[in-house]
Amino acid sequence: MLFIEWFATIITIVGSLIMATRIIQPKYAWLLWIIANVLFMILFFESKQMGLLSLHVIGFAINSMGYYQWKNPKMIMSKKLMHTFFAASLATVVVGAVYIALYIFKGQPTSLEWGGSAFAIGAALILASRHSLAGLCWIFWTIGNFSILCLSYVYTQQFGIMTLQAVFIVINTIAIFNWFGYMNRKRIKRLENASIENKS
Repeated sequence: MLFIEWFATIITIVGSLIMATRIIQPKYAWLLWIIANVLFMILFFESKQMGLLSLHVIGFAINSMGYYQWKNPKMIMSKKLMHTFFAASLATVVVGAVYIALYIFKGQPTSLEWGGSAFAIGAALILASRHSLAGLCWIFWTIGNFSILCLSYVYTQQFGIMTLQAVFIVINTIAIFNWFGYMNRKRIKRLENASIENKS
C-alpha cells in the first residue's frame, strides 16, 4: 500500500505539472489523474477512509469528463448543466464547512476527512462547471488540501498523501493570486470600456 500511495502521489504531481506547463498535450495529465484516482480508490478502500474514497470516485468521473473534453474541444457544455454543476459545488462546500465546524468543536477525525473531501469535490465541480466564478476552485481546493494534510499528519501518518497536499497548497496559493489578478484586470477593462461608451 505504501508503494501505491507514493506512486499515485507522484503521477498526480506529474499530471499537474503537465497541465501547468503544457510541455506535452494536456490530455496526458487527465490520463495520469485517472490512473491516480483508481490507485487512491484502492488505497482508501483498504484503509476504510470513506470520505477520501468518495473524493476519488467523483474525481475519477470528473477527470474522465475532462479527458473527453480535451479529446473533443468543440464540445460545448449546456447552460443548464453548467448551473447544475455550480449549484452542486456550492452545496458540497456548505456540507464541507459543516463537517469542519464539527471537527473544530468535537475533534472527530472523520469530520475532518469528510470536510476536506467535500471542499475538494466542490472545487472540482465548480471548475468543471466552467462558470465565470470557477476560479473559486483554488480557494476551495486550498481549504480541502489543508484539511486532508492535517488529517494525514496528525491521525493517519500517510506521508505520501501529506506531501501531495503540501504541493497542491503551494500551487493553489499561486493560482489564487493569479486569479485575483485576472479578475482585477477584467474589472479595469470593463470600467475602461464603460468610460469609452459614456464619452461617445
